[in-house]
Amino acid sequence: FSDDRKGTFEVMTHLCDQGVTDIISLESKTITTSIDRLKGFKEALKVHGLSDYNSKIQETGYDIRDGYEMTHKLFKENQGFAGIFTSALTLLEGLFQYCKEHNPEALNKTQIASYDDHPMLDYVPGTIQSVRQNAEEIAIKSLRSLTEFSGRGNQWIRF
Repeated sequence: FSDDRKGTFEVMTHLCDQGVTDIISLESKTITTSIDRLKGFKEALKVHGLSDYNSKIQETGYDIRDGYEMTHKLFKENQGFAGIFTSALTLLEGLFQYCKEHNPEALNKTQIASYDDHPMLDYVPGTIQSVRQNAEEIAIKSLRSLTEFSGRGNQWIRF
């Protein structure tokens, strides 16, 4: 439905081309799309001569609370990063909540990139780089796949 590796590679390349190279990645270890997104993150940093990318990867869950807690940990440890990439919109929302409550200026000082181009990103202070996805096409293909799966005798799916 979308090329997660390529999309992440492109958004990370954009940040690196702007001189933002000290980037932390908040990755969800619970969703399969994160595997390709992580590959794109690593590839972009490697292309830009940044080989120490493993120390920049922070794995967490997928929920808003996971994003909140990981952001708290990052700022508490004061790792001196210039950018944050979140592999999921829920992690980004957790980051927003943490910053709103504890560090509002971080959104103006830290370059942030994420997946999904939700309209709410237009109302957040600072610029959020995001990977655009065709949500309608993804939903249609997902529903079609479920319908086909259901038609193979798997009666547990009901519409």
